[in-house]
Amino acid sequence: MDNNLSLELDYTNIDNKSSSNFFRSLWQKLLEKKHLFLSFFAPVFILSITFIIVGMIPRNGTSILVLDANAQYVRFHEQLWDILHGNESLFYTFQRALGGEFLGYYTYYLSSPLTLIIALFPKNMIIEAMTLITLLKAGLSGLTFCIYLSKTRQKNTLGFTMFSVMYALCAYAVAYQSNYMWMDALIWLPLITLGIESVIKENKFKLFIIALAVAIWSNYYIGYMLCIFTLVYFIFFLCTHPKEITNPNGENLHILKSILRFVLYVGIALLICATVLFSAVYALGFGKAGSMDSDLLIPTTRASFFEILTKMFIGTFGTFRPISDGGMPHLYAGTLLVILLPIFFISKSVKLREKIGYGILCTFFLASLTISTLDIAWHGFSEPVWLSYRYSFIFTFIMLIIGYRAFEKIDEFKIKYFAIASGSIVGLIFLLQATIHPIQFISGKKTETNLGIQTVWPTLILLVGYFFLFFLLKKKPSKRKLFSILLAILVSLEALTATAICYEDQFTDAGWTSRSTYYNIQNNANIVSDYLKKNDDGFYRTESYSHKETNDPIIFNVNGVSEFVSTFNISTKDFLYALGFNAGNQSSFYKYNDNEENKVLPQKVGDISLYNRILNDSLLGIKYIYVKSEDDLPDNLKNRYKKLKELENGYTIYENPYALSVAYTVDNGLKDVTLDNSVEALNENSLSGLHNKSGKLFGAYLSNQMLNKDDSLDITKESLIAITNELSKGELKITDHSSTNIKGTINAAADKFVFTTIPYDDFWHVYVDGERVDTFKCVDSMLAFDIGEGEHEIEIKYVPMQFYVGLGITLVGILSLLSLCLADILIKHKNKEKITEAEKDFV
Repeated sequence: MDNNLSLELDYTNIDNKSSSNFFRSLWQKLLEKKHLFLSFFAPVFILSITFIIVGMIPRNGTSILVLDANAQYVRFHEQLWDILHGNESLFYTFQRALGGEFLGYYTYYLSSPLTLIIALFPKNMIIEAMTLITLLKAGLSGLTFCIYLSKTRQKNTLGFTMFSVMYALCAYAVAYQSNYMWMDALIWLPLITLGIESVIKENKFKLFIIALAVAIWSNYYIGYMLCIFTLVYFIFFLCTHPKEITNPNGENLHILKSILRFVLYVGIALLICATVLFSAVYALGFGKAGSMDSDLLIPTTRASFFEILTKMFIGTFGTFRPISDGGMPHLYAGTLLVILLPIFFISKSVKLREKIGYGILCTFFLASLTISTLDIAWHGFSEPVWLSYRYSFIFTFIMLIIGYRAFEKIDEFKIKYFAIASGSIVGLIFLLQATIHPIQFISGKKTETNLGIQTVWPTLILLVGYFFLFFLLKKKPSKRKLFSILLAILVSLEALTATAICYEDQFTDAGWTSRSTYYNIQNNANIVSDYLKKNDDGFYRTESYSHKETNDPIIFNVNGVSEFVSTFNISTKDFLYALGFNAGNQSSFYKYNDNEENKVLPQKVGDISLYNRILNDSLLGIKYIYVKSEDDLPDNLKNRYKKLKELENGYTIYENPYALSVAYTVDNGLKDVTLDNSVEALNENSLSGLHNKSGKLFGAYLSNQMLNKDDSLDITKESLIAITNELSKGELKITDHSSTNIKGTINAAADKFVFTTIPYDDFWHVYVDGERVDTFKCVDSMLAFDIGEGEHEIEIKYVPMQFYVGLGITLVGILSLLSLCLADILIKHKNKEKITEAEKDFV
């Protein structure tokens, strides 16, 4: 009772003074952490100002939709929005080339935890959500870099903030923002590095395991590069630092134990990521994996040393395009870094062992940038199509660490060091301007340029500014705080200028989509989609001759043929190509138009393809065609599709009355047909001098095999009707459908099997009258299964076992981490008890 009373009295006697002390204490704690706040908000503020300058803010200007952000990311984010709101499946989608697993999309483009923010926005504000996520990633990159510095260096609020800004807004972070799935790596790289050092020095493992696991989960592709860095940095730190640093507690067999711990902790991180890794490996197995050209392993020279030096300066964006077209690494992180790097290596106050260690590390990265074999290894032994040197941010990170080591010893450097460094850079920049001719693409035209006004003069002005401030810092120590603030302001202004220049160069190189254009496309897509769903709720495919982008099926929320994605299905590509559709020679896109648009193929095929094309559409179940203008539909097809409706936005909907279901019975003879032998057969049956290079005859050949006939390959209206009528007798009558489950009935004749236009996938399970049956790949690409004569209930169900197995292993990884944490707590508690007992004995 007395205790309760005293507690009550304590509570009621809190006066204004104690309250004031509480807030004063809280404010003091915030001030102690102000470097963290500044390191987060400074990059966000600078990038926000940049967005205003280039017109991304407010909403009626340009947008973040540059290059892949426009062609891929915004579309996949729209799909993810539907998934998060329960409208679509995470496991499978038919809004890609005939259909395919969705987890490959997710693990490559969407698995960053920050991507979930889009669920908080309306679907018509996806661009705003992506813009916010970009700002947050910049802020978090600055924050984690500051955390690394604060844990490994003496406290310097302005120094931490300056270098965090330089890291968060380095050239890589800005130039590759259109692929912002890679930006998560910049967030986690400093924490991984700090984690490696903690593992070696003190066997503190939680930060390392969690940071590495989240980095790999966020994007396994760049995560693979981080794993290479993790191994390299572990060896570097262990070998180049003295025992007083690497083994402060004097542990026996420290190196061996560190290696074993490192292997264990990396293994646990990979186990935690098994959900995304299993899904990624499975998706890559459809085509991307195993496509390496062994010739890529033969060493050749990439960029020259002087070309790489060029990329250290402001305003040297260049191009997104491949190395063969001038694509170069993005290494710029500030003129201050260019000054400090040589000072670090010439300074007598930096130990020789440290110089040698960082020198070897820099040499390794320079070798990676200049030797093709190393460069290819960093990219998973697959040549990047565009956006080269995707690991270059790691080199920037290492250089910034070196730069900060020089910066924190600034009081020990004589002013002549800054004069020598600045003078050398002036000479270098003029030498580079005279000898190096970077590539730019202006209006799509490849152009050789010099280091122009956006590089040379800003560099000279910044060198003068930095040298002047360093001079004042040395000569006026009483006003050190003022000059430090001015230095931080100069760094921030340079970051703002460099970021704005980089965005303008991106727009010149790759173009951009304005917000008004994006919203106009979305509004038109919604009108088309709403009409189709209102008038037909069945399962069918829809395509267009008025392509806005290759991923139009996602935009218009329809099942389609077109797709542009890195995790492609090569067997689907080959099948569609054989049917005459445009499948990119880089195997990353399929498009609903004629493949003769590829310049290596005939440009004109004559009237032979009219009904052949409609037959191909019919075999694939393409029931509706929409066009923005009737002029977009080829004249020879206008009277062969049924015009349904001209919508209020000007789009016109056509129906293909001959479209078949997604599955139908065919003759057993089709089992013997492959893409190779069908091409040979077609080339032996040349028609009017036209070989199957146009792809128009393949559908007719297939239909002959499906019906066990030997009819003409020149399809007429009459033969089209006869073929589709015959096949429709055994088609699947769908009673219920979703992205992962199709149910219906089918009436099969003798000596028939079921052919589907669903790309083959091991995890499609087929049930006939409730009993599961085996499936097989037909025509090297499509899902098929045997069936007996008569009427049957059919269920085709997608069961993503790669996800479930991966999820189980992820749980094992999490339990392993928790077990380590529990063991660590018990060991520390036991050691504490021993110390306590020892103290008692001593007393």
